[in-house]
Amino acid sequence: MDNNYKNLGVRSIRGGFWVFTAQVIRKGFGIVRLIILARLLTPVDFGIMGIAMLTITILETFSKTGIEAALIQKKDNIKPFLDAAWTFLVVRGFIIFLILFLSAPLVAVFFNSPAAASIIRGLGFYALIKAFTNIGVIFFEKELQFKKQFFSLLPLLVPL
Repeated sequence: MDNNYKNLGVRSIRGGFWVFTAQVIRKGFGIVRLIILARLLTPVDFGIMGIAMLTITILETFSKTGIEAALIQKKDNIKPFLDAAWTFLVVRGFIIFLILFLSAPLVAVFFNSPAAASIIRGLGFYALIKAFTNIGVIFFEKELQFKKQFFSLLPLLVPL
């Protein structure tokens, strides 16, 4: 019994290292992206990109379902639920895409920035593509195998 707790502690520390590494990479790429955009874009274009990112971030934040967290917390076998959860997340991605695509002109009018509409629509396609992420990697987090999760999600760590 004591050995199990020690093993869990070691796994937790190793997992924490990989989660921390993923966060550092994500934030590092975010800063690099911000610097590159600030150098390449005019202040007006940078503002348009900010409007588009704000729009998608608000929509994704308020439409989070918690399905992944519920599956991780569930003590029983979660395999039977994976197909339904993945389908639900794909449908959510499609709905986010539709809302972004259809509301882009309204957001552009609200911010008095007609050019923002096409950028918002482009980010809508990104949200749709991102919805097709493999939900099976949830097993890595459930089993505290964050190293495997890190390498399987490495392409997604690079922010848009």
